[in-house]
Amino acid sequence: MIPQFRNFLSEATLYEDYLLEAEKKAKVSNDDKGKLKELLLAAHMHPETTDKNLRLPSHFRAQGEEAMAMGHAGSPQYVHDKLRKKVGEEEYQKIYAHAKQTAGATLDWMKENGHLDKNTMVGDVHWTSNRDRENKPGDHQKLVGQKDTNSNADLIVSVHKKNKDGTRGELIGYHGVSAKYGTNANPNYKNPGMGSLEKMAGLREGRINEIMAPHHNYMENLGYHGTIDERHAQYKMQRMPISESRDMLTKLKAKVKKGEQLNAEEQAFHTHLPSFIETHDAHPDAKSRKEFLDNERSIADKADQSKKDHLRMVSKELQKGMIEKHGDDPDAGLRKQIMDDVSPKTVIPHLVAQTHVQQDGSANSLVHDSADIAKNHLSKFKNLHVADNVESGVVIRGYDEAGNLHNVATYGLKTQSGPHKNINATLTGIGT
Repeated sequence: MIPQFRNFLSEATLYEDYLLEAEKKAKVSNDDKGKLKELLLAAHMHPETTDKNLRLPSHFRAQGEEAMAMGHAGSPQYVHDKLRKKVGEEEYQKIYAHAKQTAGATLDWMKENGHLDKNTMVGDVHWTSNRDRENKPGDHQKLVGQKDTNSNADLIVSVHKKNKDGTRGELIGYHGVSAKYGTNANPNYKNPGMGSLEKMAGLREGRINEIMAPHHNYMENLGYHGTIDERHAQYKMQRMPISESRDMLTKLKAKVKKGEQLNAEEQAFHTHLPSFIETHDAHPDAKSRKEFLDNERSIADKADQSKKDHLRMVSKELQKGMIEKHGDDPDAGLRKQIMDDVSPKTVIPHLVAQTHVQQDGSANSLVHDSADIAKNHLSKFKNLHVADNVESGVVIRGYDEAGNLHNVATYGLKTQSGPHKNINATLTGIGT
């Protein structure tokens, strides 16, 4: 009988907030590249930056012992150095060049649109990815002095008068910058969570959790236990080749030996990989060890399929709710939904600085006033309505002037984060 591996994650308590995004995944992700691009974009917009001396952005993040206690070290320098090592020098140099190019395009846009001139200058750039909340000030409020829960600026540029000697003078105002980076021509503009999705579709609070409850019960029946992070760690171990598990454990032990702080995910692997590897190695021969791994992967496959099945149910509920909410004449309501999500009203001006990476490794830098993006996109379509025949997420469609049907906006439900993560969506399909 093959020994089963089920309850190896029963005792660990993991931090669940304030994780450094760059350390959440063992492999380089688009999030890693995007975060690095944010920092380098900020640096290249600062007048004190040279190729030999990057002036990374100012910030309000915790540092030192305070940051370590919260599970991350938050300074831009720390994140920059960590990501540079993670992505590798070749990829770093590409992102560096792309960020420098987009910084130039952003500054040119600000000059062309009257936000900078010969008598003004960029005085500072802040990293402001910690958004304002209704009950808690974020980076925007700390810098600008006014709360703005609509602000999604990754960076905020401080514009100052320029003194005769070229130094920074009196503060004039601020300009938010949302940094987009990647190979998609139409970037993601919003990541609504379950509460936002329920509100969008006119569903009662908690409805999505009701739909997902059988899935979560099934996960327990499959042998997943503990917090979301613990169950996710178990799932990832089931997916990894055993050689990768061994390599990861070796690296984590080395970090601990050097006195380095482990983040939550690393901590889970460091605690439980030995049990997984020992259970595997306890099998007497190669055939039984393979059967053990195949069995674990089949459990992960079942977990994935259950998540997909239940996300389809959630999608149908969202579609039905939006169709009922907007009635027989949905165009106006759907336009407002997209406007509010893509181009919300903000306290300070906002722009979107997109770096669209091409197949040959080059990049196009596209800069737009955030307030105009949704308006310009929606002006191309009429008779907006919710599609009722898609399996995942919510698709809003409309007709162009010639009567051709198009997808106007897509609220897609994320599936790549695994069967245990909370539901989150992306808003894509918005052209500029």
